[in-house]
Amino acid sequence: MDETLRSVIARVEQSDLSLEEKEELYTAISEGLHAVVLPVLLKSMPQDRVEALSKNPDQITLDTYITLVQEALKNDAVGKEVPDAMGKLLVEVNRLLAKEGIQ
Repeated sequence: MDETLRSVIARVEQSDLSLEEKEELYTAISEGLHAVVLPVLLKSMPQDRVEALSKNPDQITLDTYITLVQEALKNDAVGKEVPDAMGKLLVEVNRLLAKEGIQ
């Protein structure tokens, strides 16, 4: 996955895209990564606490969120699913870059 990410970054940086277009592309990639990682983390978080917080969103703090993520990361499946999901997304990004002529 690391090599794929490096490849994506190198291709974008070496492209003829404007700085603004590169920023937009990086934002889209970042949002995509967030979109594939969050569901994996959410299903491994303590569901009773997630449910309680969803009913009381004013009680959510950065520390609460970090604790929930840390607890999710204790699940061995997350350690496999997150890199897999990220890797699949980056492969798709590479495919789309090639389709758009960004080599």
